[in-house]
Amino acid sequence: MSYEQLPKKIDPIKFVTLETSLSGTINLEDMTRLSACIEGGDPLVSADLKFYRSRQGFRIIEGSCRAQVNLLCQRCLEPTAVPLEAKIALVIVSDDERAKKLPKQYDALILQETPISLAEMVEEELLLCLPSVPRHSDEQCNASMSDYEDSEAVEVTKPNPFDVLSTLKKE
Repeated sequence: MSYEQLPKKIDPIKFVTLETSLSGTINLEDMTRLSACIEGGDPLVSADLKFYRSRQGFRIIEGSCRAQVNLLCQRCLEPTAVPLEAKIALVIVSDDERAKKLPKQYDALILQETPISLAEMVEEELLLCLPSVPRHSDEQCNASMSDYEDSEAVEVTKPNPFDVLSTLKKE
């Protein structure tokens, strides 16, 4: 499937009014915070977005975004390919008070000014789906758990602090 480059800036209110649908790609280099967290990967992020007004009058942005990134495996410290996929369900609101009244299935996009950066909006969603501890599968990981197991268990005997009490009892 061939995707076209998505615009860098959009006016979401206008897109909702026109009931616009967007499908395309965004350069990963436009997502500075996500780029700082990863070790490379596919340079393009794909996104499918639909802008519309719901029956309740909410201005909705729905869709999904996908990226293939490399993260450092926390067991072997080698890069591992991690697919990121985020579902987007945003309601455009003007302030925090309106954001608090939204149905639970939606997140708020508090719109301070327009146009907004489409890359930043998608980046927010991808950052939320980054794994907290990325790692290879057990079969693919170069780190072996046997490297961390003790070959000989060293037994250390500590004096019992209550032995002093037993000597007092005998007296």
